[in-house]
Amino acid sequence: MWDDICSSGRWAAMGKEDRERMRSFLFQFLLTNMKKLQSYSGNKLMQVIVTIGKIDWPHDYPDFLQNVLSLCSSPETCTIGIQMIKVISEEFTSSREDLLSGRKKQLRELLVQHMPPILDQLARILDNVFQNNTTSLPRPEISADMANSPLSAFLDNNLVQNNFRKDTRLIAKLCLETFQHLVTWIPLNQVLQPVTFDLVFRYIKLNDSNSILSLSLLNEVMEKNYLPSSYSDFLLMIFKNIFSILHVVTLSPSDGDEEFLGKLTRFTYLFVSNHFRRVEEKSTFPIMEFLSLLFKFTFIQSNVEIYLANLEIWEVLLDYFLSKKEGRNTQDFDVARQRYFECLMSLQQELVKKTCFSTNTNEMTQLDDSDPLLHLHNQAHNLHDVEEENQSDVERYVSGAINLIYRISQMYPNQVLEFMFPKFAETTEKFCKLDSLLKSGAVSQQSSTEALIVVKDLTFYLRIFNQLSHHFVEDYETKFSPCNMLVNYLLNILGYIYTSKIYEVYGVPSANSLGAHMMILHVQAFGAVKSFLEWIAQYDSRLQAAQALGSTSDLATLLGKIVDLVLVNFTIQINPEIQYSAAELLKALTAANLITLKTGPGNLPEKIFNSIGFVGKMSTDVQAKVFVSVGNILISVQDKEKFNQLIQHCTKSFVDITNSPSFSNICNQPDVMKQLADTMLITSEIVSSFKSFNKQVKSIIFESLQNIFQSSLKLLQIYFNNPAMLKEALNFIHKFVECLRAQAAVYLIEQSFPVFLNFLNNVGLGQFIQRKDESEITVLIKIFDIIQMLTEDSSNKIEGFLPNVVNLSLTVLLPIIVADERLSSSLLPCLYKLHHSLILHHWKYFHDRNPMQLEALLLTFVQGLARSDFIDLYRLDLELLQSLNSKQNLYSKQIFGQKIFFQMMKNLIFVLVSKSHNLLREEIMKTIYTVILAVGWPLFYGEFLPVFLDQFAMLSREQKNHLLTVLKTDLDFPSFSVAVNQFANDWSVFAKMTSLNAPLFS
Repeated sequence: MWDDICSSGRWAAMGKEDRERMRSFLFQFLLTNMKKLQSYSGNKLMQVIVTIGKIDWPHDYPDFLQNVLSLCSSPETCTIGIQMIKVISEEFTSSREDLLSGRKKQLRELLVQHMPPILDQLARILDNVFQNNTTSLPRPEISADMANSPLSAFLDNNLVQNNFRKDTRLIAKLCLETFQHLVTWIPLNQVLQPVTFDLVFRYIKLNDSNSILSLSLLNEVMEKNYLPSSYSDFLLMIFKNIFSILHVVTLSPSDGDEEFLGKLTRFTYLFVSNHFRRVEEKSTFPIMEFLSLLFKFTFIQSNVEIYLANLEIWEVLLDYFLSKKEGRNTQDFDVARQRYFECLMSLQQELVKKTCFSTNTNEMTQLDDSDPLLHLHNQAHNLHDVEEENQSDVERYVSGAINLIYRISQMYPNQVLEFMFPKFAETTEKFCKLDSLLKSGAVSQQSSTEALIVVKDLTFYLRIFNQLSHHFVEDYETKFSPCNMLVNYLLNILGYIYTSKIYEVYGVPSANSLGAHMMILHVQAFGAVKSFLEWIAQYDSRLQAAQALGSTSDLATLLGKIVDLVLVNFTIQINPEIQYSAAELLKALTAANLITLKTGPGNLPEKIFNSIGFVGKMSTDVQAKVFVSVGNILISVQDKEKFNQLIQHCTKSFVDITNSPSFSNICNQPDVMKQLADTMLITSEIVSSFKSFNKQVKSIIFESLQNIFQSSLKLLQIYFNNPAMLKEALNFIHKFVECLRAQAAVYLIEQSFPVFLNFLNNVGLGQFIQRKDESEITVLIKIFDIIQMLTEDSSNKIEGFLPNVVNLSLTVLLPIIVADERLSSSLLPCLYKLHHSLILHHWKYFHDRNPMQLEALLLTFVQGLARSDFIDLYRLDLELLQSLNSKQNLYSKQIFGQKIFFQMMKNLIFVLVSKSHNLLREEIMKTIYTVILAVGWPLFYGEFLPVFLDQFAMLSREQKNHLLTVLKTDLDFPSFSVAVNQFANDWSVFAKMTSLNAPLFS
C-alpha cells in the first residue's frame, strides 16, 4: 500500500504537516516496536521510511539522514541504524522506475556527498566492536634469522583471541554487509579511505563466519580495480596482509575452510591481476617470497575448483611475464626470465608431479574421470575445447597443467624440453614393456593397475609434446637431432601398439578399463605425430634447398613409417575412433605438399592410392578422410586420370543406383539409401577439402562431380518426405555451391534455382514444416543458406529468378514461419539473412525495377523490431540493418525516410521504454543514434517524437513536454544514451503514476 501511495504521487499531494506527523509517527513506532515486530514487518517498515526519505529528503525532511546516523551511535539502536543505512543504499540506487531520472540523479549525488560520515560511522562501529571483543595474544616466537630478516615486517605479530558473542558478531556482520552493498555503487576512489582495508583485514584474520564476509567485501572492491591516489602505501598494506594470511594458511593447511580458501584465492587472483606489475620492481616488496607462498598455497589445495583457480593466478603471472617479450625493451623479458627461472622450473616440476598418476596416485585416482570413451571420441575429433562443465576433474587437472607448462615453455623452451624429454622417454620405455607384464598368463589386478598408470602418464606426456611441437620449428638447426629422436619415439609407440595388440586382451573396452585408456593413448599418439608435421615440412623444404641436416633417404624412411603405421589401421578390425585419428593424420600429411613424399623412394603416392581398396572396412567418416587424402596426393602430383578413377571409385554405387531404371522402386530400401547417403557425405568432404585450391583444381572437382550434383538435386523431389536423405543431399549441394560458385555461378544458378523454388512452392510445404520434427527445420535452413549463397552473385542471370524468390519468401514462407514460435526461432534468422543478401547484392535491380518488393523486404526487418520473444533474433535484425546502412547507406536513402523511418523508430523506442530487451540496450541506442544522424535531428525531434508521444492519451501535456525536453538535439552518443535512459525511466514513472494500462499503440 505504501509503495503505491508513494509512487502514485499521493504522498506528495498530502499536506506538509500531515506528512511531518506521519514521518515522526513511523520513525518512533519503529524504535519502540522493533523488537516486537517480526523480521519481515520490521524490514518493510524501514523500507517505507526510506521510501518517504527518497521523496522528501533533503528539503522537506532535512534531518532524515542525521536521524539514521544518530541511531548508529546508541548501543540500543545501533542494529536498526546499520540496517537502515543498508536499506538507504539499496533504495536510493535502485533501478526501479519509481522516481524521475532527475530526482534519481540528485539522490545519488546527495548520498555520495554524505558518504564520508556514513563510512566513518560504519568503520567506527566495526573498530569498537573489534576492540571490545578481542584480546591480544603474546607475540609468537620466531627464529633469530627471521627476526633479523626483512620478511618479519610482513608477518602478522598482532595476534588476538576471538571473544565475539552472538550479538556483537551480528553487529559486525550487518556492518560488513552494508559496506559490501555500498561499494557496489559508490565512487570508490572519491570516498573510500585505504585505512578501511586494514580494519577489514583484522576481521579476516579472526577465522570465523565474518572472515568470509570480509573477504567478499574486499573482493568486491578489488573487482572494481580500486586504487587510491597515494597507492604505494595502500599496495604495501594489501601486500603485507595477503602475505601474512598466506603464510598462516600454508603453515596449517588442514585448518582451512573451503569457502574461505576459495575467496582468498579470488582475492589473490585480483591482487595479482590488478597490481602485480606495480609492486614487482619495488624493493620493499619480497616478490620471490610471495611467489614461494603462492606456490605452497597452490599445491596444498585438495578442492578441485580452488586448485584450478590457483592455476589461473599462475596463468596471469606467466601472461604478464610473456607480455614483456612483446614490449619495446626486450631486456625486461630477459630480466624476468632470469629472475623467475627457479620459481617457474619448480612450478613445472610440481605440475608434472601432481598430474602424473605415478607420482600422485591417490589423489588422481580419487578424481572423477567419468566415461573415458567420451574422451576417446573428443580427442579423436580434436574436441579439446569441450565446455568445462562437461569435462571430468581429471581432464581439467591435465588441461590446467598443460596450459601452464606451455606458457612456461614460451619463456624457457630449451629447459622445458630438457626436463620433459627424459620423463617421456622413461615412460615410453615402461610402456613398451607392458606386453610382458600383461600377457604372461592371468592378468592380476596389480599388473592391470600398474599398466593403467603407465598408459595415463604417457598420454599426459603425449599431450604435452603436442603443445610443445612448434618449439622445434622455431629453432630448427639446434633441435634437429632431439626432434628427430622424439618423432621416432612417437612412431615406436604406434608400432608397439600395433605389434603388441595389448588391448585385444580386454576385448570391447568398458568405461575406466585399461583397454579404453590404451585407445585414448593410441589416438593421442596419432595426434602428437600430426603436431610435428610442421617440423617435417620444414625438414622437407630445407632438403630441397640443400640446407637440411638429414638426408632425403632418412626423411623418406620416416614418412614411410608414418604411412605404414597409418595404413595398417585400415586393414584390421579396430576401434573406429582410432581409424579416424589415423585418417586425420594421413589427410594432414598428404595436404602438407611434401616433395619427399611425392618423389622420394618407396613410391608412397602409389601406396596411399591403393589404400582405397580397404575402405569397405571403414566407417563412412573415415572413408571420407581416406578419399580426401588420396585426392590430396593425386592433385599434388597432377595425376588427373587417377583422380577421376578415385571419384569413380567412391561414386560408382551412387551412379549405378540413381541411373537404374528401377530406382523409383528401390529408392526407399535401407541399403540403397545408406549407399546414397554415404557417397554424398564422402563427396561433401572431398569438395570441402579443395575449397581453397586454385581454379585449375576446382575445375577438376567440378568436372568429376558435376553428375553427382545434378543427381543430388533430383533426390530433393524423390525424398521430399524423407528429411534424413534430404539433409545428406543438401549437405553435398551446399558444399558444392560454396566451393564452386565463383567458377560456375551461372551453371549453379540455372540448375539449382528452379529445383529449390519448386521444392519450396510444393503444396505440401505447410505440412512438411508442421511435422514438429527438427530434421525438417534443418532441411529448410540448409535450403535457405544455399539460396542465400546463390543470391550473392551479381550477374544478370539471377535477376529472372529474384521476383519469384521474394514472392515465395514474403507470401508463402514468412506467414507460416511467423505464426509458429518453434519455427520462428530457427527459420526467421535464415529468412532475414536471405532478405539482407537480396537487398545488399541487388539494390539497384529492386530500386529501379521493383521498388515495392524492396520496400516489402525492408519492412520485414522493421516488423521484426516489434517482436520481443527472441533476443538473438532481435540482435541479428539490428546487425543486418546496420550492415545495410554501412554498405548501402540505407538510412540516407529516400525510400527509408519516406517508408521505413517512422515505423522503425516507433518499434525501437517502444522496446527501450518497455525494457523487453535490456541486454541489447546499447545496440538499440546505437541504431537509433545512427538513424537520427542520417535523417537529421529535425525529422526525429520535430516530427517523429511529438507524433510518437501523442499516441498516449493518458499522458498529460505537461508530462509529454517534460519527455520532449529530456531528449535534446545535437548530442554526442554518450550524452544521447544518458538522455534515452532518462526518457525511458521518466516515461515509465508517468505511466505508473497515471495507471497507464491502455495499449501502447492504437
